[in-house]
Amino acid sequence: MKWAIPHLYIPNCREAVEFYRRIFGGTIKNVQPADGMEGFRGQGGKYLHAELPINERTVFYFADVFSGSVREGSRVCIALELESEDEIINDTMPLPMTGEVKMELQNTFWNASMAW
Repeated sequence: MKWAIPHLYIPNCREAVEFYRRIFGGTIKNVQPADGMEGFRGQGGKYLHAELPINERTVFYFADVFSGSVREGSRVCIALELESEDEIINDTMPLPMTGEVKMELQNTFWNASMAW
C-alpha cells in the first residue's frame, strides 16, 4: 500500500477548504465543482473534489457532494492507494465483510481503478 488517504465529506466544503488553508497553509488544488456535471444536477456551487496539500506527506481531500448519501458518522472515508491490481483484488477482499460496497471495482473517468 502506498497511502491511506482521508476524504472529508462536509457541508459548505468551499468555506471549509479555505478555513483549513488559512490554518495549515498550502495551496488548494484540483477543485472540481459539481456545476454542470452529469448526475449532479441541483448541486451547483458544491465541490465533487478539492485537495489541500499541506506538505509532501499530508493531503486533505474534501467534497460536499458525491453520488452516495452522507449520514451522521459517515463523513470520513479512507481511500487506499494500492500499487497493483493484484494488491487491489487480494488485499482488500476482507473489507466488504465488515463494510458496505457502494461501487464495485471499475475504471473511472479520471483514469484509475476504483471501488467504493
